[in-house]
Amino acid sequence: MNTALAVNPQAQNFDDALSLTTQAKGLKVIDNNTLKAADEMLATVKDTRKQVSAYFKPLCDQAHKMHKDLLAKMKEVDTPLAEAEMYLKGQAVAYIAEQERKQKEEEERLRKLQEEEQLKAAIQAEEHGAPEVAEAILEESTVMPAPMAAPAPKLANGTLREEWKWEITDPNLIPREYLKLDEVKINGVVRAMKKATNIPGIRVYSTKNIAAGRR
Repeated sequence: MNTALAVNPQAQNFDDALSLTTQAKGLKVIDNNTLKAADEMLATVKDTRKQVSAYFKPLCDQAHKMHKDLLAKMKEVDTPLAEAEMYLKGQAVAYIAEQERKQKEEEERLRKLQEEEQLKAAIQAEEHGAPEVAEAILEESTVMPAPMAAPAPKLANGTLREEWKWEITDPNLIPREYLKLDEVKINGVVRAMKKATNIPGIRVYSTKNIAAGRR
């Protein structure tokens, strides 16, 4: 793939364009003569812009094509790697989630076992005529830390983080501040219907502009 950009080292000098810009911004239309001058300068500005476009557009097109080709090549190489990354992440997340589930189940089992053993010890103390010991055992059970199972495995080359996502359940219930106007559709209707446009909540108005060009 050829990635060389053919830029002409003898680039056209556009200093006149900067001078023309300064002249244009210094012109005030106050009478018919200055209006005529502005009209002529508009034509000159448009001609100069055509020259600028004629010079730079082929270079931009070439650079754009190069950019697209490089992106396509990068995607060709990177897509399988991205798929491998997603697969490995999915495998790791599923395994860790399963181990965390088992850890919680084991901790719950150990907690119940601890409670059963303490209750059994309290009953035995009560049966042996030591109610104060039984009461102490039951009170101890309320402050004793819960037993911990073996922790779930962790990643050495990454961290497992919780991500919150969303999905639409009823579009009619979504508040207005979370909705976005379709400006492309509105512009199309306004251009087609003009002052006959009837869209509730929108005011249609017109402005004036000049299509510069030599007659």
